[in-house]
Order: sequence, then structure tokens, then C-alpha cells
Amino acid sequence: ITAGKVIIALENIEISNVSLERTEYSRIEDLKLILLSKAVAKAKKQADYMSTPLGQKVSSAIYISDQSNNYMHREASGLQIRGYAAMDQKEFKPADIEFEKIKVESRVAVKFKLES
Repeated sequence: ITAGKVIIALENIEISNVSLERTEYSRIEDLKLILLSKAVAKAKKQADYMSTPLGQKVSSAIYISDQSNNYMHREASGLQIRGYAAMDQKEFKPADIEFEKIKVESRVAVKFKLES
């Protein structure tokens, strides 16, 4: 959102030929931790469902490992904006700016103790 506002402000003062190399999310580390927590909770839920037919209960976790590769796709899709003067337009039209979503994924390996 901030990048879009900056680009529009630049257009308003007739600065053209703007390009964006990449985008970032300022709270990405917080998001990764939230995703890891949800992944562990999902693993516990799956373990509960899998152990029920065996007549066993899932107990404490005996192994937890972050299996994420920490790769994030965060390009701005080669976003380039040319000023309206360069396009021989008589009427100013603000740029239609659209960014790709940043993809973040988490993978965990969790082993639980089973009890009868």
C-alpha cells in the first residue's frame, strides 16, 4: 500500500519512469512465527485423528522441527510506470498499481508420544 501511494505521489509531481525492484512486508518474521504455530497445532490435530482408531491418545511432543526453507517470492513483477507525458496523453490518469501477493509457507515435523 505504501509503495502505491509513493508512486501516485511521484506521478502527481510529474516524475515518471518509476520502476520497483522488489516488495517487502515489514512484519514478515511475526507472520512466519504465527504460521509455524498454526502448523504445529495442525500436526497435533492430525495426530489426534490418526491415533483415535488405535485407541491411543496423543501426549506431549517429543520432537519439533521447523522444516521451512524460508524462501519467499517477493518480486514486484517487473513493475514499471511511464509518466503520462511520455504516452502523449492529454488527460492525466493515475497508474493502476497492482502487486503480487507475497507467499510465505511453513512446514514442521512433529513427533508425539502416544499413550494407551
